[in-house]
Amino acid sequence: MESKWRKMTDSLSGLDLTKYIRYYWNAKYGLVRERDLYREISARIKNPKDSYDLVTELEDNAEYYHDACMPDSCDVYDNKDITDRLLAIHILQATSFIPILLSLELRKDNFTDKDKAKILRAIEVYIFRNATIAGKTANSTEVFFSKIAHDIYAEEIRTNKIIEEIKKEMIPDKDFYNSFCTFSKKKQPYIRYILLSIHSFLDSNHEINRNSQQVNIEHIMPKHISKKAWPDINPAIHDKYLWRLGNLILLDDGINKKISNKSFKNKKIEYQKSLIKPNSELVKYDEWTPKQIEDRQKELADTALKIWN
Repeated sequence: MESKWRKMTDSLSGLDLTKYIRYYWNAKYGLVRERDLYREISARIKNPKDSYDLVTELEDNAEYYHDACMPDSCDVYDNKDITDRLLAIHILQATSFIPILLSLELRKDNFTDKDKAKILRAIEVYIFRNATIAGKTANSTEVFFSKIAHDIYAEEIRTNKIIEEIKKEMIPDKDFYNSFCTFSKKKQPYIRYILLSIHSFLDSNHEINRNSQQVNIEHIMPKHISKKAWPDINPAIHDKYLWRLGNLILLDDGINKKISNKSFKNKKIEYQKSLIKPNSELVKYDEWTPKQIEDRQKELADTALKIWN
């Protein structure tokens, strides 16, 4: 028992042990809050065999929890579709899905890697639409995901039904579109995730350098404006629109530094040279005001409906 416990903690690489045990418990028995966890375990684990079986399962599944929390250094998953989805969900700062992942592994004979990747993609879309864009609370998501996880463990639902259940709880397309049209966040990982996803959808044959030091987030209407270069932008407009998604692109670090505070007319010359798909379309604009930012964000929202569906 001590050996198994030690191997489990080693697999977790310093991650929160209590959180792991709670997510494992949620996967098998349904949602339990951390304050009630010990009482729930004590009520169900009655003898040495129960204890041994519990620790054995915790040891066997610790690596999956590790990979869900640290997908950039996976220990057990080597399927690219799975690791890509785990990385995306990690960028979106979500962990409430982990009971579902643990249930899939506890019932691994029922699911292929392809099944797992499809389910994780549905989870990613749900989190992006409901939490990232619409700002739905994490508590309701945890309750929902724990129920699905328990149903998986109880062998009541399989891949297609799981995806169907997740999609049923996504916000409607109209609400997603409207929220996306006004989306404004300073969290750069979210912005990069969105813009990279849009580029990949529009031009799947051209892979962007994902190094944030080499490819920056560029503000078309810049952080620092001069009256000469941006005569129509007052402080109120600047504050409202600076971080709107329609005002942001990804751009090579060298070009970004070269044009950072210049006028839109001067910036547009460099945007024409960009190989990043959404950037080249900026040449159709003659000026850059709140109207153009809103128009562009609506176009991005149309594309987003096709990507996160």
